Amino acid sequence: MEQLLLDDGRYLYLPHYNKLINSEFKDLFRKFGLSENQKYEQHYFNRDFIQRKLKNLGQIIFQITQDCNLRCKYCIFSGKYYYKRNHTNKNISFEVAKEGINKIYDLIKDRQRKEFALGFYGGEPMLNVSIIKNIVAYAEKRFRDFKLSYYLTTNGTLVNLDHLDFFLKKNFKILISLDGPKAIHDRHRVFRNDTGSHDVVMANLLKIKSFNETYYYGNINLIATFPDYIKISEYYDFFENNPIVNELDVTVGLVDSRDTCFYDGIESKDNLRDESVEYLFQRIKYKCNEELSLSPIEKNLIKPYKKIDEALTKRCLHDTSGTCLFDSRVFVDCHGMFHVCEKIGSVSPIGNVQDGFDLERMQNMLNRFCELVRSSCATCNVRSFCRICFANIERNGEFVLDSSWCREKRDITEKMLSEYIELKREGVI
Repeated sequence: MEQLLLDDGRYLYLPHYNKLINSEFKDLFRKFGLSENQKYEQHYFNRDFIQRKLKNLGQIIFQITQDCNLRCKYCIFSGKYYYKRNHTNKNISFEVAKEGINKIYDLIKDRQRKEFALGFYGGEPMLNVSIIKNIVAYAEKRFRDFKLSYYLTTNGTLVNLDHLDFFLKKNFKILISLDGPKAIHDRHRVFRNDTGSHDVVMANLLKIKSFNETYYYGNINLIATFPDYIKISEYYDFFENNPIVNELDVTVGLVDSRDTCFYDGIESKDNLRDESVEYLFQRIKYKCNEELSLSPIEKNLIKPYKKIDEALTKRCLHDTSGTCLFDSRVFVDCHGMFHVCEKIGSVSPIGNVQDGFDLERMQNMLNRFCELVRSSCATCNVRSFCRICFANIERNGEFVLDSSWCREKRDITEKMLSEYIELKREGVI
């Protein structure tokens, strides 16, 4: 029987059954446990399936520009990532955006669910707010029988009162990049002249808060991105205690270590993750013992462990893993090409605003992805907890599941299972 020993041998995870059990009961489980293994469903997708999915599309995201006023050192468009574009001065035209809106509206206009979202991405989309306003105005005419919502991802350096008045009227949800305290943020998030952007972002957050506090707390979220050599303790107190940001939702991510020279010459610190997790757990345990509420950053940092809780209820796995099935969103780049999302490479388009979606290409793309998952993941011990998507494994138009990346995922997941047991024992989850 497949098994993983966890928590110094006190628990077993049984991948075959997707069950976490006390090791004292392993013999009883083998004798009287589930007779039915976890099922692994396989699929072959045809064009009809993809058309049905497209009719349920939830969002169109526009690449407003490929330019940016910052030159963040870990940016995937910085030239340090092998399969990504560099910054350019290319902007989306209003005609391209209109054609994209028309194509999507004609596709979904007859469906029963009359809700749809528009997102704005870059580069830095606020370099061209005027076209965002034009796109919104046109979308509201075209989608007049729909309820529309709006999302913007920005570095937060270009906010002014005219923008805020427009964003408030249209109820924009805004995601702003902020990498914690000044010393860390300014190490990587710099202007073209290499000066840090932290002071400008913080001043603009305060500007938004002063403009309309209700809008600020209801519509502004933060995203923090850190190299893997930054410890949680280095940024935790900032997000926990700074009065400008301590009530905002903050998502924490790591700088991707694959297909990049960003980490070249940087000494790895193997025990850093363990130190960070121990620091986080001690803070959370203290709050739980004192019956104190968790802060937004704490809630987000333990989300992966709550996902383990959900994953342990799965009785069936799918070879689609965690990828979108063409109904979540579509990304329109400056050239008018459709892509699965904003995170996938520019060499894997799924259509364009003139001709619409290439169903044959989409069918082949999805079936190739599922075939790779079936051949690589079906016997993996942590298959129930690993959610792979197109963007994770797309490399220059091909899907490549790197063995070193898989090994790293397995190692981290096994550690997280032991950590999950600890959080469960403490009543945090």
